Amino acid sequence: HRMSAFDEVMLLNVASQMPLQKLDEYKNLFLSLDTDKNGILDAKELAQAMCRAGLEENMAKEVADRLARRGGVEFTRFVAALIPLKPEVMLPHLRDAFDRLDIDGDGVVTEEEIRT
Repeated sequence: HRMSAFDEVMLLNVASQMPLQKLDEYKNLFLSLDTDKNGILDAKELAQAMCRAGLEENMAKEVADRLARRGGVEFTRFVAALIPLKPEVMLPHLRDAFDRLDIDGDGVVTEEEIRT
């Protein structure tokens, strides 16, 4: 299943708002997978991370290839990619992320609101 632009924006928004203590496990995993220590995971490094987090190998490769298509994945995008694997981490932050994107407060996030 392909991630829509809205899904990606929401996950990045949630990832950027997570408490630091929740990010520690992701940070340690990110650092351990960043084999060339450049602060960016390539598709291979990202697929390994997703497998370690519980995603099936073929799905991990497909998702990693898609996420890394822009030249790699920095830490916030890495966290956003792993969040759906841990709903207990995502759910408390999801409504808050939606409300931040819903600028006019009408309960609908438009394409224009996502761009701002």
